[in-house]
Amino acid sequence: QIFGGLLAVAGVKVYDGFVGSMATVALFTAMMDRADPRQGGTDYTVQASVVLIAGFGGALLGGALGDALLGGLGTLHGYAAHYLVTAALTVAGALALWGRVAPRHPIQRASTSS
Repeated sequence: QIFGGLLAVAGVKVYDGFVGSMATVALFTAMMDRADPRQGGTDYTVQASVVLIAGFGGALLGGALGDALLGGLGTLHGYAAHYLVTAALTVAGALALWGRVAPRHPIQRASTSS
């Protein structure tokens, strides 16, 4: 029984690492695309710093939210209430940004005329 539970947790962690890695690649690619070519290193470094600071802030707020929801949210308690609130915030944030974020420096392909 214990081994099956550990195996399930390990499977979820591998999946999380896989999906998280894909998201990181997509985010950092978008950051490189948004960097001004004249000062790309500086732009990218500032953006990467913002990502890290936001990550730390999100972890802090997530812990505080988890503590606040220990009493429950209606019929939901603990992790269920926490994930419901964070999912709603994620959807709200995505909808707020939908269509507003566009590359500043689109990739220009060289014409292949012969």
